[in-house]
Amino acid sequence: MTVYRKAGKYAAPLMNRIRHPGARFRGRSFKYNLEIAKHVNDLVKELLGPRKRSKLVVTGRGDYKVTVDVLDVLDVLKKNNPLCRVLHEGAENIRSWAGDGAVSYVILSTNLIMGAGRLFDIGLRHPHIISGYEKALEKALEALEEKSFQLNLMDGMNLKRFVKPLLGGYFSEGEAEHLSNLISGAVKLIYENAGKFEARDVQLVKIPGGSVMDSSLLVGTVLYDNFITDMDMPHELEDVKVALIKQPIMVNKIWPVSKIAGFKAELAVRDPQLVRRLKRSEEEILEEKVGPLLESGARILLSESKDIDDYVLGFLARKGVAVVRRITKDESRWVSLSTGAKPIPDISMLTPRDLGRVRRFKQIKQGIRFYGGVSHVIVEADPRRAKSCCIILRG
Repeated sequence: MTVYRKAGKYAAPLMNRIRHPGARFRGRSFKYNLEIAKHVNDLVKELLGPRKRSKLVVTGRGDYKVTVDVLDVLDVLKKNNPLCRVLHEGAENIRSWAGDGAVSYVILSTNLIMGAGRLFDIGLRHPHIISGYEKALEKALEALEEKSFQLNLMDGMNLKRFVKPLLGGYFSEGEAEHLSNLISGAVKLIYENAGKFEARDVQLVKIPGGSVMDSSLLVGTVLYDNFITDMDMPHELEDVKVALIKQPIMVNKIWPVSKIAGFKAELAVRDPQLVRRLKRSEEEILEEKVGPLLESGARILLSESKDIDDYVLGFLARKGVAVVRRITKDESRWVSLSTGAKPIPDISMLTPRDLGRVRRFKQIKQGIRFYGGVSHVIVEADPRRAKSCCIILRG
């Protein structure tokens, strides 16, 4: 078998057996892959455990990156060796399917490859080694089936036993215990109210400051790096209704027909009274647009669009309605699941049945916004009805 390789400057320790770039090998690819597997095994072992060592890798753009993620390490090595490419694909599949275990997968795979090399040295040929590994796989699957058990998402103790080992390599004993309580509480809450659980129904928010022990579980949503639009609007409300809209609240402007028809259209107003009447008519149109919102009894308006007329913001502030603009689609989905509000394309279509119930609505600030500080808006829902929640990570 003929194997072509190109020596990579970022994987020199693994490619030290290659004589020059583009070297060609005949009949020795198996031995070289065994050496690569041994080097990768020694390299990846240091990424496992509470005292793992970080690695300095060079990305494709030439930037330096300190990482403990095995996928980042293999992403650099896969460009120089087909075995590393296979290990990278397998680690990606494990990570996407199970959420963890990529390092353990690479260590197990490289150990199996090195075991195959020892079997080859004592005289076994490739077909016999592959056949033995296939039989070992069947036995492993049978043992796994015998040891498996049904996980009850309503049992908090079993959930903690399942989650805590996944955190032990990254956090201390107390921190892993605290985070496992938060995760099991989130899973139990969503499964109890929705009858099913999906990982995307849990919002993860990282707020700098404090320690890991300050992390908490919020039944609701955090509108990250956002703020209430007008200073005169209420910044804290309790037991109110919320409305979700997608479209802007603006007065439709006259389309510039001159670009289409080739002629110029102007509106000349010389009477000051007429200017005030035009301005007042525009305000009446805007007040009529937000009429369904006030009639429905909503005290909070969350909009995915940033285009809300300034007069509308001032008018709603005088009516005691809080407005938050530019929320993301994911935040809109989490608010809908936790409060029961239905996203409405146009505010004119809003009815009381489309509103959600909010237990507590509050804006929190960290520092001064214009000097690097940020603010967040907390939308807390009723734990008996919420189908989504948020884990606030600190530290």
